[in-house]
This record gives sequence, C-alpha cells and structure tokens, in this order.
Amino acid sequence: MGGSIRVVTIKDGVTKCTSRWTNVLPHFVKHDKFIEKDERWIKEYINQNSEYSDGSDNFSPEGYGLDVFDFDRKKIYTCQDYCGYDTIDYVAIELYVTDRVMGIDNNDTDEYYPSVAKRMWDKQMISSRIISLGTNEEDMTFIKTFDEAMKIGKQLFKDRAKIFNNTKKYLEFVINWKQFGWELKEYENWRKYFNNIRLAYNLNEEEIKGWEERISEVEDDNN
Repeated sequence: MGGSIRVVTIKDGVTKCTSRWTNVLPHFVKHDKFIEKDERWIKEYINQNSEYSDGSDNFSPEGYGLDVFDFDRKKIYTCQDYCGYDTIDYVAIELYVTDRVMGIDNNDTDEYYPSVAKRMWDKQMISSRIISLGTNEEDMTFIKTFDEAMKIGKQLFKDRAKIFNNTKKYLEFVINWKQFGWELKEYENWRKYFNNIRLAYNLNEEEIKGWEERISEVEDDNN
C-alpha cells in the first residue's frame, strides 16, 4: 500500500523538495550507505524520477507527511503516518529471507536487506532487543551475534503466528544513530514540528500556508 509523502533532502547546500512513494523510504534510510552518507546511494535516490511529483513540490507536508534528510548537518526530522526510523523489525528481514520480496537479486548486497542488516551489525550500526507486548520489558544488547539474533527472531516470529500460543514477544534491531553522529527527531505534534522546522530552515509564504493547512486538518480531526 503506502502513498505519497514529501521528502526534503539537503546535500552540499542544495535543498530539494519532492513528493515520493512511502514504501521505498525504510530501505533507503535504514541502510549503512545512508548512515555513511554514501554519495552514490544518496544521489541515486535524490535524482530518481517520482510519479508522485507534479512540479508543485515545496517544503510543506504532502500525503503521509514530511521527512527532512539533512546530510550536511546529519539530521533527520520526520512527522508522518507510515514508518519510524529508530528501529528495524525482524519481520522486515524475514520477508527477504523467505523470498517474499519479488524482483530482488539475492547477490545485490545493497538491495538484499539481510545482507544490509548483517553489514550494519558488523559495523555496530544496529543492536538487538526483545520486546514484550503490553509491558515495558526490553532486553537490550544481550544477543552476541547476528546469526543468533536472526535465529531468535525467527523463533519468536513463529511463536506469534500460533493462535493458541501466549508468547507475545518479538525481536527488533535498534539503529545506533547517535554513535555515528546523526540526530533523529521524530514528531507526533504537527505544530511543534512546524515551529522547529521554521527555526532550522527558511520557508516561503506558500510553504507556510501548506503547513498551516496540514495543522488545521489534524487539529480538526482531533476535535
């Protein structure tokens, strides 16, 4: 499913605003090439065509929301209803392992996500934790190897699929953004997001109007 979302990239002082498809964002962002600001990885995404763009793209929310990827300052600002960027669910990797992602070459180490996740683990970009649903219990970083984490994740994934099993745990990987100099800011309040974006970037009248319209829509829905 998914849909449109406004994506703003700042790279080498150049700001580019475009409407994108939500579904490719997790793979683009939760990737060692993104964290390392790989030139080819970034440019291929920034320069690719988007069927959602219509020429009126600006620095204001669209569809699911708005993401800002500031490679110059190593900051991510996001407020949207599609995905978060702080963790990787084991299921996102399981889909590739069980060949449920069509058209992906398993030998392409940048596109085949198990290879990406393993590389991120080796570079200490991710660590693992077990979440117990309905509680605040978290078991952080006790899994020593990626293979062990995948094995535990697979078993918990199977347990959750059993109708009469009371196990309500799952494994996810935590992205260690701060250790690599990145700041991730995920917002839920649109007005707070807008105010902080205005402090960090210059917006024109048309863009401000777009933000106010989104804020008005959200506030009306909450009343």
